[in-house]
Amino acid sequence: HGTPKKENIIFVGGVHGVGKNYFVEKISADIKEKVNVLTCSEVMKWNNESKEIVDVVENQKLLIFNLRDLIEEEKKYFLVGHYCLVNKHKCIERIPLDTFRSINPKSLIIINDNSEEIVKRLEKRGNEDNWNIDVIDKLIEEENLYAEKISKELDIPLHKYKLRDLDYNKVKDLSEEEIIAKVAAPSWKN
Repeated sequence: HGTPKKENIIFVGGVHGVGKNYFVEKISADIKEKVNVLTCSEVMKWNNESKEIVDVVENQKLLIFNLRDLIEEEKKYFLVGHYCLVNKHKCIERIPLDTFRSINPKSLIIINDNSEEIVKRLEKRGNEDNWNIDVIDKLIEEENLYAEKISKELDIPLHKYKLRDLDYNKVKDLSEEEIIAKVAAPSWKN
């Protein structure tokens, strides 16, 4: 397996509860060619309902180590994760740039939504302990700033979406490349 090649991973990020998995499921269902969906939590074989991160750097090392065993050159992937996380000290911490360098995505997507809606989703999941609108707003802002930095530093295109503005009916019968091209186009939105 080895290092992922640039043609086969699209990284989809955003804060907890923003709708990353929903976005990827809707898009994946409508792509002509098969695209596999992996979440960073699945790749790390990590299930932590509280979403508390003890050591961001060690988690990312585990992600890259496991990702190298999972990625197959001839397949395409959406990798769902985060650009930043809240660490054990309740501080926002950026995922190391080297993690994204190792993932080697062909493009980056960031999903955004209204922080009030995100908090409601997290409360429905039972994750209301550490999440409030102020924390979510700060995390959204930092994730967007950092996604832009990653895009520039690694020369990878970044596509930003607001979840509620997407029209999934417009992606029927498109290839993965066509979807990525349309993601950035204003005409793809309502």
